Amino acid sequence: MHAGIDTLVLTADDRLAAMVAAAASADGTSLLVRRTDTPAGVLAVLGHGDGPDLVLADITACSPTELRQLLHSSAQRDTAVVALVPPTEEQRGLDAIQLGAEDYLEMDDATVARALCKVARASVARHRSNPARYLRTILDNSPDVVVTVDQDLLVRQANATAERFFQIESDDMLGRSIDELAPPEEQHAQRTALTRALSGIPATIAETERRLPDGTTAHISLTCLPVTGDDGAVIGACAIVHDISETVAARQRLERTLKRQEVAEEAAHVGAFEVNLETMQIVISRELARLHYRHPDHLVLSIDELLRSVHREDRGLLLALQESRGASTIDYRYRGPDGTDPRLLEISGRWLPGDTPDHAGYFVGIERDVTEQRAQEEQMRFLANHDPLTGALNRRAFEGLLAQQVSKRRGTQQASALLMIDLDGFKHHNDTYGHAIGDAILAGIATAVSARLPPQAALGRIGGDEFVVFLPEASSEHAAEVAGLLLAVVADAAREASPDPIHPVTASIGIAGFTDAVEPASVLRRADEAMYAAKSNGGMQWAHWNEQPGEARNPPVDLKEVAVNRLKRLASLAISRTSARRELLRDLTLDAATGLPGRHRFLGLVEQRLTDSEDVQAAYVVHLGGIDLLDDSMERTARDELLAAVAARLEQCNDVGALIGLLDDTEFGIFLPARTVEFRESVAQRLLTCLDEPFAVEGSEFALVAAVGVATSAPGDDAYTLFQNASIAAAVARTDTPDGFRHYDRALRARATARLARHAALRRAIANREFGLVFQPALELSTGIFNRAESLVRWYPPDGGVVGPDQFIPLAEATGLIVPLGDLILDLAIEQALAWATALPHVRIPVNLSAVQLGMPGFAERVIARITGAGLSNWPITFEVTESALMENLELSRAALQQLRDAEFRVVIDDFGTGHSSLARLDQLPVGGIKVDKMLIKRLAGDHTARAVLRAIVDVGKAYSMLVTAEGIEDAETLQIVRDIGVDYAQGYYLSRPKPAEELVEFLTRHWPH
Repeated sequence: MHAGIDTLVLTADDRLAAMVAAAASADGTSLLVRRTDTPAGVLAVLGHGDGPDLVLADITACSPTELRQLLHSSAQRDTAVVALVPPTEEQRGLDAIQLGAEDYLEMDDATVARALCKVARASVARHRSNPARYLRTILDNSPDVVVTVDQDLLVRQANATAERFFQIESDDMLGRSIDELAPPEEQHAQRTALTRALSGIPATIAETERRLPDGTTAHISLTCLPVTGDDGAVIGACAIVHDISETVAARQRLERTLKRQEVAEEAAHVGAFEVNLETMQIVISRELARLHYRHPDHLVLSIDELLRSVHREDRGLLLALQESRGASTIDYRYRGPDGTDPRLLEISGRWLPGDTPDHAGYFVGIERDVTEQRAQEEQMRFLANHDPLTGALNRRAFEGLLAQQVSKRRGTQQASALLMIDLDGFKHHNDTYGHAIGDAILAGIATAVSARLPPQAALGRIGGDEFVVFLPEASSEHAAEVAGLLLAVVADAAREASPDPIHPVTASIGIAGFTDAVEPASVLRRADEAMYAAKSNGGMQWAHWNEQPGEARNPPVDLKEVAVNRLKRLASLAISRTSARRELLRDLTLDAATGLPGRHRFLGLVEQRLTDSEDVQAAYVVHLGGIDLLDDSMERTARDELLAAVAARLEQCNDVGALIGLLDDTEFGIFLPARTVEFRESVAQRLLTCLDEPFAVEGSEFALVAAVGVATSAPGDDAYTLFQNASIAAAVARTDTPDGFRHYDRALRARATARLARHAALRRAIANREFGLVFQPALELSTGIFNRAESLVRWYPPDGGVVGPDQFIPLAEATGLIVPLGDLILDLAIEQALAWATALPHVRIPVNLSAVQLGMPGFAERVIARITGAGLSNWPITFEVTESALMENLELSRAALQQLRDAEFRVVIDDFGTGHSSLARLDQLPVGGIKVDKMLIKRLAGDHTARAVLRAIVDVGKAYSMLVTAEGIEDAETLQIVRDIGVDYAQGYYLSRPKPAEELVEFLTRHWPH
């Protein structure tokens, strides 16, 4: 043989190895002979890459187990093995062949040795040319597990991968049932598939999870194929196990990616899409399906399906996208399938090339609902250009409009006019009755003036009580007519909002006619001079400006008096500006009352710390609700004293080295490192706790309602932005957060804008008296007479509908509007009591009080004066205060209620039993009645414990001479229970729903004893 045969001889006899070598040389066989005397030596040689072609194994040199192991290793190396047996021991040779040897020879003499060489050549040649050898090589190197079984499902062959997979030697697998290689839970499915293969039909288990012997888990697929003999009959089956763990992991990663995308889209309200511009077919994500009111599994639609729901005027925008070859962003109006008003959707996307040069390509992108965002942007634009209180243009926007109109009319010589309106008597109302009344007057006047102006006219507010009107294309005569009309409009609107008929609010109006040849600043100055002329002549009139500044055309004005009055006004303005400079100086330095940095200095210190540190910082704004309720007569000194006390408390609880400053008269700023969320929440809680107790103000106790907002810094934030965010969070905490604390997030800014709009709307509603009362009667159980009618407030907006108190009372309490609203409700109750004086003389009208009202200094005195001043005694008007409001600041509430009781007004605790007080403390409260919470009343029918509690309340109430009312009576059974227990009054829908006054009169007349 040309290549030679590398032979390894296993023998302990050197003579045998030499004899084999000599025989090969004599025979002309190229035989490389190596020798080892142990089976371990054979295995070591077989383990190397240069293993022999042939092994001559002397079976006397190894045990049966070692021989079996040697034959197994040789088979894995595709090495032929010839067994050498002693003479007369032929059986041992046959046994070796059965175990896998190629052949066997007896060891006797040189003739046998030469025959051995021939056998060796034949064995190696046969082994090298055997297709099974190559097939075995392929199977052993396959990454799949391959196991063959016979008709009895016993293993007949297993490749090397099977050994590694099952961690069992192939010899140990041979003859074992295939069931032993599968866990019990998979044996049935595996046997079913193999049985199917044994019947000649391939079978597959697509995916299952297998626990491996090493404790790991693999995902596998199982394919079972029939194995046929030479005659085509099925003689067995082949089971192929494919490890698909990586495929499953990749699929799971893809599914997680798609799920994350879906979650992100849902959180951001953004959906993805792809448009095939060749077929105009659209594939959308689940979130986009939701935006389009489609089933989440219907993710393919045509362009025609989409266009049917698109506003007719916007369809061209979508069709134009198919012509785009770059990035595009459009807004379009989309109408839902129920025909609701269209929402505004935004598409942002770009064109991508197609799959082939001839393909039109794809348009891919995202879509989101921007309806609220666009509305908020419009609201922000409105607030940027309009006065938030009156809705009129602010000074900057009005001056811009005036300059634009003058420029637009350049060269036309068109005559226009400007009216300057200044309110006379406004300061008296604002100082005497507070800013709430002042704001109501301003808002009412702005609304009334706007309603009476020509369509093209514009109204602006350029000062505290100064308005300006632009009249395009108006002659002097027309401007005078408008001015005369507005004098009456202002007086009427102010009269409706003013509580003081003795000191009316009127107006002085200056008129400046002009053409395009005059600069806007000159127009404003002329109108201002004319307005001073009218004011100096006594007010409640208008005056024209002419070439003699300040001279009035109608009516005539004494210019000397004008000059004197103007000097007085300038002197007043100088004093005001001096005060303003003093306030600004306080902002720039240390506040004299608190000793803390003022706003500008504080923000400057914060800005420096933000610049010097890259760590995340936290800004706290502590808002103090209730300061604006201080009596005007002691406002400045009282505020200074109160702010100093607050500052001292904040310094006492500052154990973290925070920077503290005074932002304004109602807000303190605190700045320190952000650390963790838990730390920030603990700081906020400490701030709320240290401000919880009342403060001593000029000998009286004064309670504040604190709210804390916190914002953390982000890269690029400045001090102003950071504390503005914290202030927004504090505003939300005042109304929407039970614990008085809120973290800032971006959504809060939009909510703050909306809240500002609601606040302005509520303020205007109070000014316009858009509120009314309905009345729910209560039945006196001992007499069967309805002799009480609780007053319940409702908001009736001009555009129709009814707004319940749960939607506006919290906002009113948080913003201080509860004070003027409470006054309005009391006035409405007084008016109704006067109207019922004849028809229903014995009906009491309970009026609800809030915690904010009870905490106001002088509240009880003002209420008593208001009722007695209207000519009423203490009989028809009574008061109800919730248990939670009463206990919020017990000492201040008790003092106010004691004054009402001393004036012989009856006060009832509403919602009693909500957990704030106890029966034992009733004797400490200056009240004459208890109104049991309806949640307890609803449980009476099936709860004996509830009945026992009610019976105890009734017993204690009678002991303290208090009348007990059960509210929430909704059926006859509950009414009978409270009657049997001894309740004095019953109220609820079973007896009567709340009714307008006129309906209640009819109802009570029918139920009144004759």
